[in-house]
Amino acid sequence: MKSVLLILLNTCCSLLFAQNNGDMKSIVYTLASDSMHGREAGSIGEIKAKDYIVSYYKKIGLVAYSGSYLQKFSFKKDTQTDTAMNIIGMIDNKADSAIVIGAHYDHIGLGGEKSRSLTSSKIHPGADDNASGVAIMISLADLLKKQANKKYNFLFVAFSAEEEGLYGSEAFVNMMKGKMKVKAMFNLVMMGRLNEQVPTLKITRHNYDNKYDSVFIKAATTKFQLHITDENISYTDAGAFTNNGICALSFTTGMEDDYHKTSDTADKINYAGMAVIVGYLKECIDRICNPARFAHS
Repeated sequence: MKSVLLILLNTCCSLLFAQNNGDMKSIVYTLASDSMHGREAGSIGEIKAKDYIVSYYKKIGLVAYSGSYLQKFSFKKDTQTDTAMNIIGMIDNKADSAIVIGAHYDHIGLGGEKSRSLTSSKIHPGADDNASGVAIMISLADLLKKQANKKYNFLFVAFSAEEEGLYGSEAFVNMMKGKMKVKAMFNLVMMGRLNEQVPTLKITRHNYDNKYDSVFIKAATTKFQLHITDENISYTDAGAFTNNGICALSFTTGMEDDYHKTSDTADKINYAGMAVIVGYLKECIDRICNPARFAHS
């Protein structure tokens, strides 16, 4: 009987792994497609990406926060002021505090001065930066929606205008002040290029935000090396949280040569590696929410 149950469990895990892998691939290919025009903040491409992400939130059962999935905000763009939108989905467990999982969905459009390609007037797909982070966030949301963990609410935030200066995360933190306590924030950025020769997942946090280090270490898998560092986190969307006294951590598989180039395409993403990371992040969150359950592991 035990062997039968083990086989069934392994089969279910394999099916779930395959489904998550396929869904994430579909998300990355869609967000990095030419139809999204490089997803520049304030552009038609951002609007198309916003509509797609909102539809996915609804598909997996995330509810709107405070009656809307969208948070509109203003940001400086060159010498003008433009508007962009954060996208917020929620697992509402009626708790007093929340864990925020975020990933910026904007990119640099046709590149311009931000491009590292010689042909900067072409669409920059932004597959790794940061369609990969959005795909992992959505996949993680789907997994957490299907479990019975009720200790915290979960907020899933697709930030915009990150490429313009981290405006979206700052706007979100300012909106949340006095509304709901944030237990922790996970920032997911450039998550799609887990190196197959030396697979490494990097976690950056302030040196005083080390209370979860033991969680990350104990949840670690042999499928990648874990590198925890207290390097400067203020250049990521996690910075707005740490600047306001909120424990925030930024996860990445690292910057590749395709960064801010037209060559950052969906066919170069390690989707199997992304699925491994989703499973790892899910266990980290489980350990934070249920410390007693993992006390002896």
